[in-house]
Amino acid sequence: MKNIQGMLQKAQALQARMTELQAELQGRERIGSSGQGRVKVTMNGAQDVIAISMITRMVEEEMKKVSGGLGLPPGLF
Repeated sequence: MKNIQGMLQKAQALQARMTELQAELQGRERIGSSGQGRVKVTMNGAQDVIAISMITRMVEEEMKKVSGGLGLPPGLF
């Protein structure tokens, strides 16, 4: 009987640790990229997608700020 109780206690401790680990992993984020860095995806440890960013869009937006609306053709930069 003691052996079964010990096993149950170990199982409960393991379950508690797994719950803690899941919460900890959910707070961690990783960034992966594809297409030679043109697309970046940020995910957390629970495998939820936090953000997707298109680098080409960011570059175009920043270039528009610099060019000051000179009417340059899209994709020039």
